[in-house]
Amino acid sequence: MSKLLNYSLEDFIEKTRDTSSYPGGGALASLTASLAGALMVMVNGLSKGQCLEDLKSLEDLIEAAKENIEADAHAFSGVLEAGKLPRETEAQERAYQEALRKGYIRAIEVPLKTCQVALEFLKVQETMVKKASTYGLPDLYVAASLALASLEGASFMVDCNLPFLKDLEKRRAYEEEKKALLDQGRALKEKILTSKERA
Repeated sequence: MSKLLNYSLEDFIEKTRDTSSYPGGGALASLTASLAGALMVMVNGLSKGQCLEDLKSLEDLIEAAKENIEADAHAFSGVLEAGKLPRETEAQERAYQEALRKGYIRAIEVPLKTCQVALEFLKVQETMVKKASTYGLPDLYVAASLALASLEGASFMVDCNLPFLKDLEKRRAYEEEKKALLDQGRALKEKILTSKERA
């Protein structure tokens, strides 16, 4: 189990306040996604299980979000480790550059996965909203807001690492994927909030 998931809620909040960046913004974006998923399970229960045909798929998404809490907390470690490598010879310089490249790719791909998971939550919410109980609908709106906040938050972590990736083609591909995820997520949230009359 993730070390961070073993923290009490109060300890998690206190740990976030220190300057270690463990957890940082990306880990909290993943936590936010997992909370969105948990609310969706609750809404399905309040709706007598009528919102979802496949609860396991939702549970799998929640697990993916939970796993990324710890993964994101360590996502930048490869970059930090690369910075400790010697660079006195050409071979050492090449090894440093390769380690740095891999470090930044991980620092980009981990929060990008959070973006992907958050979008999947929004897609499921779109299917749920028409069947959700009146009592659970406001909670589903909260879940949609949390999922989009997770997506947008994780995208900031992608943005801060992209400029350091020297592979311009790969950088462009990441940027395009992130933008597409954001555009879809924002459109889905708006659709979810306007698909039924709000109480």
